[in-house]
Amino acid sequence: MYNLLENLEKLKLHFKVVKRDVSKIIRINHNLYRNDYLKVLSKLLSITVPSSEFSISELLQTRYTICKALTGLDKLSIILTFSSLKLLELALVLLDKDVEDVYITLNGLYIVKKGDLYKVVDVNHEELIKQLVKLANLSGYRLGPDNPSIKFSLNVGSLRTRVSIDRWPVTDGYSVHIRKHKRIFTMTDLIGNGMLSLDQASLIIAQVLSRSNLIIIGEPGSGKTTLLNAIDLTIPYSWRRIYIDETDESISIPKTLQVKIRSTDKLIEVLKTLHRGWGILIIGELREKNHFEAYNHSVLSGLQVLGTSHADSPENLAERFRLFNLNIHGLEKLVIVRTARYEVVRKVIDVKYSRSVSEDLMLKIKNILKKLLRSNMHPLKFSERFQKELIKMGVPV
Repeated sequence: MYNLLENLEKLKLHFKVVKRDVSKIIRINHNLYRNDYLKVLSKLLSITVPSSEFSISELLQTRYTICKALTGLDKLSIILTFSSLKLLELALVLLDKDVEDVYITLNGLYIVKKGDLYKVVDVNHEELIKQLVKLANLSGYRLGPDNPSIKFSLNVGSLRTRVSIDRWPVTDGYSVHIRKHKRIFTMTDLIGNGMLSLDQASLIIAQVLSRSNLIIIGEPGSGKTTLLNAIDLTIPYSWRRIYIDETDESISIPKTLQVKIRSTDKLIEVLKTLHRGWGILIIGELREKNHFEAYNHSVLSGLQVLGTSHADSPENLAERFRLFNLNIHGLEKLVIVRTARYEVVRKVIDVKYSRSVSEDLMLKIKNILKKLLRSNMHPLKFSERFQKELIKMGVPV
């Protein structure tokens, strides 16, 4: 039994790659999981629920915690928790370190692995879609003709994912996209891996500290949320943060006042926040009309706003506003950061801004980043250290 668990934890022999002409096919190896002990454990988990009213995140956490206590293994506990929800195959592909995205359509299950697209065969993809829609409903998101697109988070143990589901009339049938959250990167991590330069990082942080609004634009998978989280780690602890994001991709930072609102109606929630005191608003993604209205209302009310949006240029971002008969407010304080993806490499292409910031402030931030560049610290440790360096250099926080 121990050897079985050890092999499962190492995720050995999960996939067999089969090439058929130019097609790339992957077949999942189910044999490792045809074990009576694991079947019983999965069955027990499937009837385990928290003792009181619960959310889907609490249900997943409860099942994972029980399994982790019994096996002591993170990955196996994730697999069995997913299995208890009839999502075993999904766990197997998501836990492969080289898999970046998972797509489920009417035609089957597909994964992006090291930049290549593979079709996964011998999988009941229709059952996977059915279960994911059920989880979305349990999470409070109602998918229907009047609300054909939803996003929610699916987090178990060390595995964190964002699930997007579309249905008719947006698409034929159902279409699912699952994006794995990578590890949290700091600004110095992103400088080190070449996503942005030291000068770009210093400029972006200086603009945020100078109370500019900022929108990160780019194609899907270009690192927008990664950069937004890295910026968040540099924001002064004394600033109240208000997050509006259905998928909760923001970081929990101790010693800060964070208000996290998971709502698909961002405008209503923003209007409520205007009566809750001063702070900085972080909108995970400006996507629907109410997202863009929320941005404008917040800017007009004097709140500083950070966010991301799918657009490949500032002109296209403006066009997205115009599609909803809106103009971008606060252009005099707006910073637009454009990102792009080249195969597996993500880069900041340029930073557009209307107003300049203090050269002295930029120099101080640049010196702090230089000092921390080779530190290789945990993101939360980096955030603490960055705060101390800001204070030490006399930057108002």
